[in-house]
Amino acid sequence: MKIPIKTVLIFLIALVLAACKAECPPERISYSDDLSSFPPKAVIEELTQTKMEIKGEQVLIDRVITGPVCNDTWSGVIYVTCDIQIPVWERDAFFFQDCDLEIEPGTQVYVEAHKDKLYPEGCSCHE
Repeated sequence: MKIPIKTVLIFLIALVLAACKAECPPERISYSDDLSSFPPKAVIEELTQTKMEIKGEQVLIDRVITGPVCNDTWSGVIYVTCDIQIPVWERDAFFFQDCDLEIEPGTQVYVEAHKDKLYPEGCSCHE
């Protein structure tokens, strides 16, 4: 049985597109130009680990980050969703530079907006 080459190409393109995860839709991320609108640094009492499927593998996540992202301390395995509020920036994407965001050494950060990319030494791309 011969399969037409067009059918194979369409199947492969559909497979590749299905495997790609879209970046965050603009309505899921909100921006604030008022740093005082972010809550002060809070102490996280107890972590509840969650299993998530990331790129086809089950990953044990220590914290899922949603809402305001500015004054915090991250450690362990972190998953940053698209449903966040971050400081606005004008010229560069170093929007955490005025925040009190500490990322402890060895922290692994998965970022949904970056197609679930893992940053094994924290997320320094926006500091």
